[in-house]
Amino acid sequence: MEANSRKTIRVNDVPGMQDTDASTYVQGTQPIIAERAMYWNERGAGTDTIGGFSD
Repeated sequence: MEANSRKTIRVNDVPGMQDTDASTYVQGTQPIIAERAMYWNERGAGTDTIGGFSD
């Protein structure tokens, strides 16, 4: 991905992911800051993790 970019993956749209757990694994050759946002029912309910970073 390009610097200062964003990508959204709707796991419910991925076959086989509707009824399973999911996690985030991020890897790169440069320092990375990543956010993992999760939303429920598309009605404003959700949570996120801000400040996950690489060494």
